[in-house]
Amino acid sequence: MKKRISRLLVGALFLSLLVPSFAHAEAKDTVTYNDINRMLTESALEHNIPPEIAKAVAFQENGWKQWSDDAQTEPIINITDGGIGLMQVTSNVCDEGNTKNCYDPDRLGDDIQYNIDAGLEILNEKWSYGDQGIIPTINTNDRDILEHWYFAVMAYNGTVPVNSPYFRDAKDGTRNLDTYQDEVFNKVEQRNYFSVNLDAIEFQRSDFTYDKKKDEPITFNKMHYTVNSELTRSRTLLEEGDKVATVAGKLLKKEPSSENGVNVKQSQVATVLSSEFHIDETKNQGKIPYDHWVRYHVELEDGTRGYMASSSLIPITQRLSGDNRYKTAIEISKDGWQDGADTVVLSRGYEFPDALAGAPLAYQLDAPILLTDDKILTKETADEIKRLGAKKVIILGSNNAVRPAVEKELINKGLKTERIGGEDRFETAQLIAKKLDSSSDKAVVAYGYNFPDALAVAPYAAKEGMPILLTRDNKLPDYTKEALADTKETIVVGGDDVVQKNVYDQLPGHKRLAGDDRYETAAEIIGYFDDKAQTGYVATGVNFADALTGAVLAAKNDSPLLLAKKDQLSPFMEATITDLQTEQFVLLGGPDVVSVEDRLAKLTIK
Repeated sequence: MKKRISRLLVGALFLSLLVPSFAHAEAKDTVTYNDINRMLTESALEHNIPPEIAKAVAFQENGWKQWSDDAQTEPIINITDGGIGLMQVTSNVCDEGNTKNCYDPDRLGDDIQYNIDAGLEILNEKWSYGDQGIIPTINTNDRDILEHWYFAVMAYNGTVPVNSPYFRDAKDGTRNLDTYQDEVFNKVEQRNYFSVNLDAIEFQRSDFTYDKKKDEPITFNKMHYTVNSELTRSRTLLEEGDKVATVAGKLLKKEPSSENGVNVKQSQVATVLSSEFHIDETKNQGKIPYDHWVRYHVELEDGTRGYMASSSLIPITQRLSGDNRYKTAIEISKDGWQDGADTVVLSRGYEFPDALAGAPLAYQLDAPILLTDDKILTKETADEIKRLGAKKVIILGSNNAVRPAVEKELINKGLKTERIGGEDRFETAQLIAKKLDSSSDKAVVAYGYNFPDALAVAPYAAKEGMPILLTRDNKLPDYTKEALADTKETIVVGGDDVVQKNVYDQLPGHKRLAGDDRYETAAEIIGYFDDKAQTGYVATGVNFADALTGAVLAAKNDSPLLLAKKDQLSPFMEATITDLQTEQFVLLGGPDVVSVEDRLAKLTIK
């Protein structure tokens, strides 16, 4: 009996090779819009591109179509420019004289995944133009913010006069809303059912020079745009544990492709249960793929679980963390310096004094702060320095703080090094201030034997180019006196118990920012410098490492550093968050270090 079954199976397998099952071929070979939604989402995430942007570009190019026939055998080739397939790839396509390091035209037509990947590689190349100074950038050039892709999307189609954001020949300088990139962002809004904020980017007639009679590239006269209004973070980058706000009136489905769902009538806090996204197979069944979103598994406040559209989930909290302080610093670096950095600032991981004053210098150099063991270069840190493509490492602290063996290993890796270290923490701070060489006539003075006050002020000191100098509680060190020689205004952080009156009175143009504890002091600092902040970075107030490495990222994103106990926000910090109208938060460190996301989320839901 067993032999007969085996022969039947072999015969069936042989026949399947000769006569394929039509049902199986259709399931495997026919690519649906939902398949394309999945492929575009996965590929966008792999290429570090917001999926909303990738899908809108693909739709603008060719309506998510790869083939011209229902049998999906004839790839679409544009008769005007030769663009191939779904992404209409024209750049770097192989020809008879060029077959290396180029895209195979046959594969571009036959293999839709290859076509998608090629198109997104090209889009990433256009994004890199911002780093190269070829196209303008917006704010921090954070890849996760949709509006930051405006000029990269423009470059995907061409930086030509027809795509100028501004009509130069109009007397009133009319905004050109018919550009390729504006059409793409219209698709982002229409297919995801939420708004972006392109109006916040203020273009002027003088920003662009071009001859409309020629199809030559636009000359960009302004290379960076600062936008103070709220911009739009991608809603398809959610991770397990993130808190989101549900959009009122949207459906919660029991399964991703259930026919019906429960209407979540009021906006409420939900928890993302998994970073895995799901395609709703009930959508995009017609001739046009109207729905570009995906679904995430979430849990509502009352414990109800289900799947909601990504477009219906507004991010509130995200977390940057690793298994230890070294890896958390790396995650902060990966988030803030996604496209690399020329310089890295390096500090020892278990002592704070040398690094307290480092944030303004790191900010000035656009460098992440990474941590290392004091005796050997931490392997994961070395790997991150390599990812960043850094050419130079600035070591904070003397040979006793970060041993020469660490510096030697960096040099052996082909890196330039510079050490800033004095005989004690006070001289090191002075030397960092000297290296900063700021034009500011202001300085910050903080107690040198504890960290919370100095780190709370670090993002603001960094943005304003103010050096952070250190003092003893009852005596002003000579190194600090020397550093303050040309200072006209001193901001003292901390109360009389940490910077006593006799020290305070010696400081030029002094002003004190202080509270009864580190959390109230942090709130006083934030209230003095800030009146509104879309995003806040949250770190534990009982350890220094995450706040230290996060302070530069907070400064880079024009955000405050909020201090918290492990699972509690002080009333002062809650009041500050409310006053700032902060609605998005980045927690620095794991849940074992800071776990206040529930309270943060509730503060944002009015």
